[in-house]
Amino acid sequence: MNRWWYNATGGSCQQFVYGGCGGNDNNYLTKEACLEKCADVTVPRRQNFDDPSGDTFNYEEYCTAKAVTGPCRASFPRWYFDTEKNSCDNFIYGGCWGNKNNYLSKEACMSRCVGKQLYPVLPRSTKVVVLAGLFVMVLIILLGASVVCLIRVARRSQERTLRTVWSSGDDKEHLVKNTYVL
Repeated sequence: MNRWWYNATGGSCQQFVYGGCGGNDNNYLTKEACLEKCADVTVPRRQNFDDPSGDTFNYEEYCTAKAVTGPCRASFPRWYFDTEKNSCDNFIYGGCWGNKNNYLSKEACMSRCVGKQLYPVLPRSTKVVVLAGLFVMVLIILLGASVVCLIRVARRSQERTLRTVWSSGDDKEHLVKNTYVL
């Protein structure tokens, strides 16, 4: 649904598509209601407030996060960086609960993310294969170690059993000693 909000930086009321979730007091049904309420409002401007480069750039936050449409029902065309394609794709943003991989234009998205990664980004399918391989290797190592431990325990148990059945002295020697005693 179309609504109006007051842009204090520009000093004017601007139209937007309200998704119906959350919101704040800067949300008017008509342009006239917006102007009536906010015409005399002024806000001190901070330097570089609108400059996103003032934020600390974190490649993972700004470029590798998946596109999040959010639960709200607005319909804002936006752009996000797709690391698998190494390019920006469009999506529809609902107006709330997004992330920083959300750009107003393809140009802004491309200038922010293309060529900025510090290390090669593997496609998600490759990551899955690598992680599965590592999991299988660890599983094989643990299984092998378990088998070795079981074999050692079985050998020790067998040696103990044999020691108790066979005494260190021979039976004949024991019998011969008894005959001399008589």
